[in-house]
Amino acid sequence: MEREATEAVRELAQALSDPTRIRIAAVLLEKELTIEQIAVELRLRTADITRHLKLLLTSGIVAEIQAEHLAHYRVNLDALNRISRAAFATPRPSSPEMDGDDWEQKVLRDFVKDERITSIPASHKKKLAILRWLMTKIPANAELSEREISTLLKEYHPDFATLRRELVDNKFMTREQGIYRSNQRSLDAISPND
Repeated sequence: MEREATEAVRELAQALSDPTRIRIAAVLLEKELTIEQIAVELRLRTADITRHLKLLLTSGIVAEIQAEHLAHYRVNLDALNRISRAAFATPRPSSPEMDGDDWEQKVLRDFVKDERITSIPASHKKKLAILRWLMTKIPANAELSEREISTLLKEYHPDFATLRRELVDNKFMTREQGIYRSNQRSLDAISPND
């Protein structure tokens, strides 16, 4: 195991070495919550939640999302997947290289049927291909309310909240004061070979 993977696993183990942090991660795996909501859900003081969240945030297990002037927290599944791959993945046999366009078309054939996303890929690279395709369905320079973007995304997959979050997290869109804006510069900068 490389040094970086070892460090990531060590941080994960340290972050989850406390039963309270495990409980926090478990509740955030189910839904996004504010500190106060976590405290109510787990019947703990907000000061205790804040202290434990700091370590979970530092380790990358939990992500903070700003929404309407409130910080919400959720488990960062992408970070957990990266740690898992780094620590436990075995090298795959090499396969013939495909250029970016061919590869991206294959991903779209695998994950999009009849203009609907069949499932959101776990692989970050494949997810980016799906998000790039999804951005072609959103008007250029769009400024949409949360309800409008949710309605639009629901046409392509029932888990519109995850798609909305992924578009923002991967910088295809920005979110400010409840308005979602397409980020064409970011779309142009992310190539299929990333």
